[in-house]
Amino acid sequence: MTRQDDAWESDLSDLCEALRELSLSVVDARRSLGVLRSAVVSGGTQGVLDATAGHEQVSARIAQLEARRACAQRAVENALGVRGLVEIAVDPRIRRYRRELQNLMSSVSTNVLELRGEESETSTLLRSAIQTAQRTRRELARLAGGSGYDRHGSEVGTT
Repeated sequence: MTRQDDAWESDLSDLCEALRELSLSVVDARRSLGVLRSAVVSGGTQGVLDATAGHEQVSARIAQLEARRACAQRAVENALGVRGLVEIAVDPRIRRYRRELQNLMSSVSTNVLELRGEESETSTLLRSAIQTAQRTRRELARLAGGSGYDRHGSEVGTT
């Protein structure tokens, strides 16, 4: 085996490890969105802030892993003279890594699609919670006779 062979195999190993960690981190992101949704439903501001901070940490870790994956992928692409994960996966030189790489690609893809769905659900829930809070604030201001609201709870003096 030549030194060049060792290099792309090492890069491929790095790529697989980055994909493995990325898949696990996306699962963590899905979990953290669940915690955020629970905090929104329970109505505790501190819980929402804590859950948001936790999700931001997971998102930062995903960004770092994605950068690591992209770097390892470029190195493998350059060594093999191919472009993209699919072309890497079908290259005959990676035969003994093919199944692992394909499984990791599938895992990341599935987890990302599920994360996107959960992000959409969380966004909808947050919008609903914000709208409810705004209506509540207007109603409380109206009941308290606060300025800036008419007797129906609508803001006055704004265009």
